[in-house]
Amino acid sequence: MKRHLYSVIFLLSVKTYAATDIQYYRHLVEKNPHNIHMLFNLANTLNHANKSDEALYLYRYILTNHPDETVVQYNCAYTFKKMGNPEKAIPLYDNVLQKQPENKKAHYGYAQAQLMLGNIQKGFTHFEWRHYEKKLLYNNVQRLKKVLQKNPNALRGKRLFIRAEYGSGDIFQFIRYFKILKKSGVHIIMHMYPPLIPLLSHHEYIDEIVPVGDPIPNYDYYMPFMSCAYVCNTTKKTIPCDVPYLKPDPKRETFWRNQLKHDTNFKIGICCEKKDNDITRPPLSRRSIPLRAFKQLTEISGVSVYCLQRLDEVDTHNAPPKVHFFSPFFDRKHGGFSDSAAIMQQLDVVISIDTAIAHLAGALGKKVLVPLPVVPDWRWMFNRTDCPWYPTMRLFRQKKEGDWSPVIQEIIQHVQKMITS
Repeated sequence: MKRHLYSVIFLLSVKTYAATDIQYYRHLVEKNPHNIHMLFNLANTLNHANKSDEALYLYRYILTNHPDETVVQYNCAYTFKKMGNPEKAIPLYDNVLQKQPENKKAHYGYAQAQLMLGNIQKGFTHFEWRHYEKKLLYNNVQRLKKVLQKNPNALRGKRLFIRAEYGSGDIFQFIRYFKILKKSGVHIIMHMYPPLIPLLSHHEYIDEIVPVGDPIPNYDYYMPFMSCAYVCNTTKKTIPCDVPYLKPDPKRETFWRNQLKHDTNFKIGICCEKKDNDITRPPLSRRSIPLRAFKQLTEISGVSVYCLQRLDEVDTHNAPPKVHFFSPFFDRKHGGFSDSAAIMQQLDVVISIDTAIAHLAGALGKKVLVPLPVVPDWRWMFNRTDCPWYPTMRLFRQKKEGDWSPVIQEIIQHVQKMITS
């Protein structure tokens, strides 16, 4: 049976085929209602089409007759996590890992479930399994962690290469750890995406920058960017949250201060549309809000709203008429996010969905309001309006999937209180 069961993450990548596939597998199941393979394929296809409740029912039905099938347990855990039930996902991931202790995907899913619950230390420990197949990289991180714990002075004068990983928001979130690492006296070499280099070159704890694509220099220690939290032994209570820990380019800041100095209104920056939603990451694929939905915000007396997105990232044609947009050179000519960071310094508050803009505003110590979908990404956790990663951030949580109206109204009310306070 096992060789015929496939994990949900290996399903068809084109969502438009899902309806046809569902119909096909329903037909097969009607003819073979006890065929576990057909049931499993139907469940996976339903899961891919975000019909999670029905998929979950089928996975659990299969497990009543085949309780030891690890691939079904994994998909069931994945689905619970995707639906915002990490508490139910964790025991299933545990079962998988007991039988398959080197199952990389189960470790990764388990890590996300723990992080969603705020179990930071346990979550980041299992998060390291994302690189387990690259034994040398995995072992390098373990070696660095041991040195930091036992004798951090041993790093003095050594060269630490920190490799760029994932997206810009992840970079902005985890670069905070450079200050901690630098206390050991280590020489920090940051491997970075070229568009971010102009902004991050002003970071005081970076000794050397190597653009992605350039030859990697000699180093003594090596780790990926998001291993910083694990290496620094982070718990929920020890998250380094002193802000600001990023700063804009002084020249860009002066430029934008002069550009906006005549605007005496309460100034709001906004980033809310996400055109390149990733359907394989459900929390992220449901985070986008049309800019037109914030029309009421733009109509508040004494308010100016500036769009912190490039023109090709947002539907400008249907945007509220009072929103200010910047030129096509915005965040391009002077480097990625260089203009955004400088403009944020002139604003009273930033409103941003779960994107790099939210992380950047938090890293700059700006007041930032973040609307989140029902099931958010792991870093925002659950049941809280504050954020342990960013003390100036306020979270606004969606109650019903797809319904942003109450969230937007709550944000507008919060902004109005800010204006009058």
